[in-house]
Amino acid sequence: MLQVVERDKAKAKRKLNRPNRDPALADILKAIDGMTAKEVAERGGYIGASTVSNWRAGKVRCPLHYTLTAAAKAAGMEYRLEKIRSGRGRRG
Repeated sequence: MLQVVERDKAKAKRKLNRPNRDPALADILKAIDGMTAKEVAERGGYIGASTVSNWRAGKVRCPLHYTLTAAAKAAGMEYRLEKIRSGRGRRG
């Protein structure tokens, strides 16, 4: 019984440190605002309309990277990593 309680405490602590939703998802949702889920799916290539609908409904917290990339492509953007410039913080 003691092990179960300790495990539950550790799990609760991990949840506190996690963001509610992936910040990249918020950026992508802004980029595809004004497009229907079907338009995103058709233009993005390998993303489903139901995936986009689930993002908008808040059913997804941590989307797969390739789906974010496909949605960015649908919006005419490129999703990529950039090196952090020293001394300028996270979003330099």
